[in-house]
This record gives sequence, C-alpha cells and structure tokens, in this order.
Amino acid sequence: MKPGGFRNPEYILLAAVFILLMVISFLSQGYYGGADNINHYFLSRYSWTYPKLFLDPWGRPMYTILASPFAQFGFHGIKVFNVILGTLSALFLVKTVKILKAGQPWMAIVILIFSPLYMVMLFTAMTEILFGFLLVFSAYLFFSKRYIAAAIAISFLPFARSEGYFMIAFMFLGLLMRKEWKAIIFLGFGFVFFSIIGAWQYKDLFWVIRNNPYPLIHAVYHTPGPFWTFIRQTDTTFGAANLLFICLGIIVLVAGLFSGKREKRISNTEILLMFLLPVLGYYLFHSWMYYKGWAGSLGFIRVTAGVIPLASIIALFGISWLLLLAGNRRRLRLSINILAVLLILFFNFKTYRYPFALSKEEKVIKTASLWIKSEFSPIPVVFYNDLNVPYFLDADPYNHKKIIQLWDASSLTSIPFGAVYLWDSHFGPNECRIPLDTIMHDPYMRLIRVFRPKQKIMTYGDRPYEIYIFLKTPDAGAYDNYSLSRGFIEQEDGKLLP
Repeated sequence: MKPGGFRNPEYILLAAVFILLMVISFLSQGYYGGADNINHYFLSRYSWTYPKLFLDPWGRPMYTILASPFAQFGFHGIKVFNVILGTLSALFLVKTVKILKAGQPWMAIVILIFSPLYMVMLFTAMTEILFGFLLVFSAYLFFSKRYIAAAIAISFLPFARSEGYFMIAFMFLGLLMRKEWKAIIFLGFGFVFFSIIGAWQYKDLFWVIRNNPYPLIHAVYHTPGPFWTFIRQTDTTFGAANLLFICLGIIVLVAGLFSGKREKRISNTEILLMFLLPVLGYYLFHSWMYYKGWAGSLGFIRVTAGVIPLASIIALFGISWLLLLAGNRRRLRLSINILAVLLILFFNFKTYRYPFALSKEEKVIKTASLWIKSEFSPIPVVFYNDLNVPYFLDADPYNHKKIIQLWDASSLTSIPFGAVYLWDSHFGPNECRIPLDTIMHDPYMRLIRVFRPKQKIMTYGDRPYEIYIFLKTPDAGAYDNYSLSRGFIEQEDGKLLP
C-alpha cells in the first residue's frame, strides 16, 4: 500500500461511512422531497427507452445522464448514485482541506455527511447532491491549480440545477484574481456542449434558453413567502452544532483579512470567495425568489443541500480555531473533537429518523395504487395526477396506452370508458387544476373507492389529504357520487390504512 493510502484515518472513516449510508439507503422505503424524486427517477430510468428524456430541461440533463445507469436497477439504484456522489464529495472535501491546511481532514467528512439535510438528501433521487459534488470538485481543482479543469467542471453546474448559472460567477472571480485568462474561456464549455447536443433534438441551437422549465411567474406556484424562510431553518439544514462552527469559521476567516501577513490575507480572501460567498449568494437568491413568488419557489429548504459541501469547509475552520485555543493540551483537544462529533451526530439524528419511511401521504397513495392492482385483472388504463401512482404500480409513465397523467379538467373528456382515474387532493386541484367537484358532477364518472388516512392530514392548499377513485362508465347519470362518497366514508376505509 502506498504511503497516504487507506492507512490514513480519513479514508478508513470514509469507507465506514459509505457502508453505513448504503445500509440506511436500502433499509429506507421512503424518500425526502416528495414526488419530485419519482419524476427524476422516471426520467433517468426510462431515458434508455425514450432517449429524448436525456435532455429534458426539468430533469436536468447532467443528472439524468449520470443517474440513468443506476436507475435501471430501480429506485434503490438511483439512491445508490446519490450515496456515491455524497461519498465522492466528502473525498474531494478531504483533499481540498489538505491543500488549504484548514484542519483535520477526517472531521470534514463528519461535518458534511452528518449535516441533517445533506444526509437525508443522500437517500433520494434529487439533484442537489450532484450540484454540491460539482461545486466541491471544481473548488478542489481550483485550489490544486488545475484551472481549466475547474472551469470545465463548474460549467456543467447549470445542467445539474438551474442556480448554477449565477454560481459560476464566483469561479469567474477566482480565476480573475489568479489571472487565469485562458481558463475563464472554458466557463462556457458546458453551455456550448449541451447547446450543440440538444440542437439535434430540439432543432434549436438556443434550446437551453428557450426551454426554461421555470418561468418567472409559475401558473400555480406564485404565492410570495417570508424572506427569512431559509435563514430561519439553518439549524435544520446544518444542525445546531455545525451552524455554531460555521459562525466561528466566518469570524476566523474575516479576521484573517486584517492579518499583517499578505499571504494570509490573499488566502482568506480566496477561501471566502470560493466557499462562503457562494453559500450566502445561494441563500440570498432563493430567499428573494420565494419572497417574490417567482420561478415556482415554494420555500422548500431541500434546495440548500446543494451548498452544504462548501459550508462544511467554513465549519471546519471554526473547529480548527477551537483546537488552536487548546494549544498542545492533548486531552483538551481530544475532548473538543469528541464533543464536536457527538454534537454533530446528536443534532443530525434528532432532526431525521432513519431508515427513512414513506410519508403519510405516500402511504395512502401506495395503498390506493395497490388496491387498483388487486381489484382489476387485467389493470385497465389508469389516469392519475400524482407520479407515485405509476411508481407503486411499477408502470411505464410514458406508455400512454396503459397509464396517463391528467393536467387539467378539459382532459377528463379524453378518458375512455372502462378506464380508472385516481384523483388526490394534493396534485389534483393544484398542479393539475382539477377540482374534486368537477369529477363528482361528471355524469360518466362513478366513484368506486375513497381512501383517507386514519388521522387527518393537511396537504398543499390547506386541504385534507384524500384519494377518490373513479371508473368511467357509459351509464350517464346513473350514480350519485356524493351519496357514494358518504357511504365509503361511513365504512371507515381509513382504518385500512397505516
């Protein structure tokens, strides 16, 4: 074994953490982040059958392309992809820490992986983990003086998440500071690459610009929210311990700007530019979007997981400062390390429970979907609103001869006789703009089942979560759906649910 190989404690820890994450991933039946997980999974899994999905703007082409081989093994496979990315992010964080001499490399692994939001996002099919990987990987390349490679790596960031466009600006400033003019040119590499590749499919060289999946004013999600939403949840994002270390790290790095040593001032300026300012800029961007109700922002804190790898470096500086105060007192240094690790783990496992279970809504939609599977043989054409339906039915959502997603009330007329429609109160009246009363009054739609959880839960739009299943029949006006619904509710179908 070469010197500096797996005998180093950080690599042994990284291997152990990877095994732990894999075990939790396979034991977790649920997923944080809702149905967006399923959409990313479907795009990745079926991209091999429908190649046009590789460049679907909503799915983020970079994510779909890289995740697609893993998605062929099912949803567990795509979660493995994110676990691998998270582990690689920790690896390059360790390498960056060594270059910057920022502190104990092994501690960087603990800070990153056990930040509450980051860890729970590892067991999903969401794009934030890839986004964070590209950020920390490009930062590693930058500080290892591979500037062109750094520019190319970060140029693909917008194709992992849309926020990548403005995050590239910080790499531009870093390259500008180091006068790496040639490398700056390569910051547009990813944009040019995907523009050319996609021009063949979209018949438009500027398809990336013209196919933005997030219009400034979203048709459904345009309600403004409090500006401080993301800031107020930083303890949930990082954990209270890491948040304290981040604050200490900021103080230490800013204080270094006033050092009498020129090298120290330059080094701290670059670290703040490449790590802290992108985090603050990211928070400001999402806070403003939510405050204005733009681009469909709903104030979900999950988006902030993308910058946790950068924030982890700042937190490490905070812990390193505490160790510096301890001087050569080995017992005190050991106590600080043990206390830091215990606090990080405590706040992580206090915030989320593992293995991660299905949400209450997902349990209901699973029960309803499996009911259709058991009630009909063969299964008729299924119409639905929630992507969890084809997921739990294990159906190809792009095979519209078998299963179809409805997006508006006018599509109800396209449902053929004998088909089943599963309406849910989350996606039905919101994204799909189909009020329940519209279906209840449809003379051809007969209510055949109602599913509700035992305990009332409220969903988006401040509505109680419930599922109504209809069968399209040729017997116009033969059924009173309101009477049928009262009957189903009186039978207390909810008792059948978890």
